[in-house]
Amino acid sequence: MKIKPRKYQQDFFDLLITALEQHNRICAVLPTGGGKTIVMAMLNEYFDSKKKSIFTLVHRQELLAQAVAKYASFGLQPGAVTPGEMITKNRCQVAMVQTLSKRIKHLSTFPPAGIITDECHHARASTYESIYDSWGSSKSIGFTATPERLDGKGLIDVYSHMIKTLDTIDLVNMGYLSDVIVLSTPAALEMRKIKKKIKGSDFDQQQQEEFVRDVFVVGECIDLYAKFFNGAPCIVFGASIADCDMITAEMKKAGWKWETVKGDMDADFRRYCFAALGDGRLNGVSSFNLISEGVDIPVTAGGIIRRLTASVSMYLQFIGRVLRISPGKGKAIVIDQVGCCFLHGHPFERREWSLYGEKRKPKDIKEGLSLICELCGALMIQGANKCPYCDGKTTNDSTGIKINVSIIAGQLKEMHRPDVGDNAVAAANIMQLEEIDRENATIEMSDGIKNRFDILMKMLNKEKYIDVIWQKYSKGGRLE
Repeated sequence: MKIKPRKYQQDFFDLLITALEQHNRICAVLPTGGGKTIVMAMLNEYFDSKKKSIFTLVHRQELLAQAVAKYASFGLQPGAVTPGEMITKNRCQVAMVQTLSKRIKHLSTFPPAGIITDECHHARASTYESIYDSWGSSKSIGFTATPERLDGKGLIDVYSHMIKTLDTIDLVNMGYLSDVIVLSTPAALEMRKIKKKIKGSDFDQQQQEEFVRDVFVVGECIDLYAKFFNGAPCIVFGASIADCDMITAEMKKAGWKWETVKGDMDADFRRYCFAALGDGRLNGVSSFNLISEGVDIPVTAGGIIRRLTASVSMYLQFIGRVLRISPGKGKAIVIDQVGCCFLHGHPFERREWSLYGEKRKPKDIKEGLSLICELCGALMIQGANKCPYCDGKTTNDSTGIKINVSIIAGQLKEMHRPDVGDNAVAAANIMQLEEIDRENATIEMSDGIKNRFDILMKMLNKEKYIDVIWQKYSKGGRLE
């Protein structure tokens, strides 16, 4: 089924087309969950309608599969440039950037009319630059939620113009993303007291590993999962692969079904882990640097952050992974064990981005700019003077306070727990669509089975329409 774009997606696309008349290199900024793949598909459809070729560059297999599927839903026939596969003559191509960069010298004389780059904050890498240099005459459009790099280098050498229309809070207010509660913890307060070492452009990984493997910090992680999630799907963003393996082992000891997702693991098993987290076969997964971009699991109830980073982009990517709406899911919950929230503030704060970059060294990032509840540790948007969860006072200075996260554990557990299972995954995908498209999508995902149709309609809170819609489509011969 071809997806009807949301109004803001159509407006964004229209802005892009207008901008392409004046600019050859555009950075398009849409928040995580804003549907950038839909807008990318619309661009492919636009170029294809003019019989012009366009390549989409991605850096992970999951992103490639996602783009190919979305483009196909628009009636396009995308080719896939991957290792071991010949490049086809399709006008629409989705390419692994690593593969294309190795072949670009043979293709440099056949530039496409357009190049789309997914997650374009990576575009300063040499693999991307070799492609841009070879196809310098092509229109270039990069998509990202966070156009800021950890090394401080701007994207101005790649893009000359930026388009940004919405922030994450706007999508929450429109009902397209879940609200979120971010909680700091006693461990985060302890981490704040430590003088942090710097390695390269981020906080020292070895120091973090030593901190998070402390018995108290590990125990807090397992305990908080049980308190707030109690079996609901959760992602742990680990400090390292070793930390992920340790947390996975401890979760299994506690009786939870858990796996570590790694970049070098078997691709089929990695896909199994994502699918199993979505349908309830797994309670959670631990990940280091793998689920911060492009992985959509709408039924995920929340996450636990165990990696301290100076990158606001990475912090927002962590939280963006758990904001998809899903049946039964109220507020997503993010538990911060290392104090990212003290550095970067609430994920719904409005942020200004620049193509020129900003040299922000980790040691220069000031703590104390965030607003938290001094009783339960909940993170607030600036301006709040009272915690809406426990009525505690808010403070910009967490020095010396003691946080009792358990104050709100009971009520939050009831607020966020989503439905899981195959039907919940299908219903969550339907909920990503506009209201006007949901009936047709429900029919298609029911595959003519009345019982499945009933379940999906109930999950979408459409019980009173079940018989009416079923009869309507049965008479039309679409359902058995």
